[in-house]
Amino acid sequence: MLHPTSDLFNHTIIEQDFKHVLLKYGNKQCFTQNNIILSPYNSSSHIGFITKGVIKVTFQASEKEFFLFYLNAKNNFIINDINIMLETPLHVSYTAATDVKIYWVPKSLFDKWITDFPMLKNLCLLTAQANLDSILEKLASVNSFVLKDRLFNFLRESALQLETDTLKILTKTLANNLNSSSQSISRALNQLEKELKIQRSHKKITICNYY
Repeated sequence: MLHPTSDLFNHTIIEQDFKHVLLKYGNKQCFTQNNIILSPYNSSSHIGFITKGVIKVTFQASEKEFFLFYLNAKNNFIINDINIMLETPLHVSYTAATDVKIYWVPKSLFDKWITDFPMLKNLCLLTAQANLDSILEKLASVNSFVLKDRLFNFLRESALQLETDTLKILTKTLANNLNSSSQSISRALNQLEKELKIQRSHKKITICNYY
């Protein structure tokens, strides 16, 4: 059971207590890489808490999927309801970027927890705000940032989240993630390669310089 006396600012204690509760009340579900966890067409009445792996969050627009941010067990243990956060309908999908383990709990039970334990609510609000800031930053960058810079930021963030210097990713996938054309992405990749920031080989991209 969560401890109401836990220090409000000691998030490590809160997370440890909370994960212990999930083992008792949560419904565990495992996903392999590229599995769809949630899509705009299968909304859930449960809240998902990530205990393993990395999840890619994308905005669906016709046939494109615009990258928003990553969720993981280290710093984002809750899958937020983005529609509520932005107060506007968004077609959002959650896809496993690695093997993922999630515990699902009914929203009604979670609402009771955050009422009974204010420090858990505080932690969730901080997480929600961080994700909201990331969404707004990504949406604002579509027109304000040079494509080459947006591309490099995406490659760098992906490499850091997946804990690898080499990514196996198609130009078409990059175009969808960044809401651009394959031709524009190819030109941007050529620029990054000339600047010695990346190296390409057989559909793989290696980050050579993270700055």
